[in-house]
Amino acid sequence: MAIKHVVLDWNGRLCDMVDDTSVMRRIAVAILKGHFKAILSGRIDRVGAFARFARGRVALSRAKKRFYSGEIGIASLYEPFNHDMLEGAPIHLVERVAPAHGREHAHLIDQRLLVPALAARDSGATLTIFSAAFDGGIRAILKAANVDIDDIVSNTLENADGRAIGFTAKYRDDKSGDFRREFIERRGWLPEEIMYAGDAEVDEPIAVILPPGNFLVPFLADERFEAHMRTTYGASTPEGPGDLTSLLGG
Repeated sequence: MAIKHVVLDWNGRLCDMVDDTSVMRRIAVAILKGHFKAILSGRIDRVGAFARFARGRVALSRAKKRFYSGEIGIASLYEPFNHDMLEGAPIHLVERVAPAHGREHAHLIDQRLLVPALAARDSGATLTIFSAAFDGGIRAILKAANVDIDDIVSNTLENADGRAIGFTAKYRDDKSGDFRREFIERRGWLPEEIMYAGDAEVDEPIAVILPPGNFLVPFLADERFEAHMRTTYGASTPEGPGDLTSLLGG
């Protein structure tokens, strides 16, 4: 059956960056500058927020080590950033950093994957990014690269009355379950009509949902993961953009 839906993961798949560290750092710097500016203008009440920010920075550093060692999930990773650094910050500070983030990282998009995916979209397939990354960072990079897709299913920044609440923490700890609920159950897509590109252990269970060949190992993937997915699940492992274009029917 022809591929009708192309779903791509983001970090390390379509975009050659590991995580959201860069955009989080930009947001943190903007917030910290806001605290300094307020304190220098006489807002002594912001000293407590500054101290909380410093505490959150230390806690975040520890949480990142535990996250990458597999001790904690993404919700625990975001907790110190959300609670101690981000919560209460004006949304305009967060939005202001997006364009620079996009311009800095637009070149990291893997054109070998993007061009065939866009060709499939031009031929009638839908093109969706499904990722645990922050959608604001994804959208900024796509905009800077002048890339238009159909949908982004990823984590967002919750806010109220113009103030940040925190990043959501979805689409990693049970990514295959989220995939099934979002695309197969909610949208009613047929597994045989979906091509999904992922390159990490968290993506692997999605291969069980899809028929052989419909899990795509992208070009940025580790060779060991590529071999494992090919032999275990019959995953597609194209050698170049031409092979991928044929697979997608673009």
